[in-house]
Amino acid sequence: MFHFTKVLAAAAVASALALPALAQSYQIRFQNNSGVTLMYLYASDTNNSSWEQDLLGQNVLRNGQYLDLTIHNVSNCMYDVLFQFENGAEFTDVVNICNVGTYTIRP
Repeated sequence: MFHFTKVLAAAAVASALALPALAQSYQIRFQNNSGVTLMYLYASDTNNSSWEQDLLGQNVLRNGQYLDLTIHNVSNCMYDVLFQFENGAEFTDVVNICNVGTYTIRP
């Protein structure tokens, strides 16, 4: 019976090691140094084919202001971001949210 217990324990450890890494939370600061008011900010995992909700909500991000975000349940560090400005300009980028502390929005 002792041998059987060791086999079960070894199987449990092996299956635990085979599990994917647990999702984590990451903080990122978006610093607006664009010279223009940011009206909308969208971010979604690069594996997601649609944009999530506007992260600014009812707010805007004026030039010189920043927004601190905590993104929970991150299993893929690569995020698509979409910035839409007061003057109608917009641009997209891909950000590694696991490695960047501050993303500076520039003209």
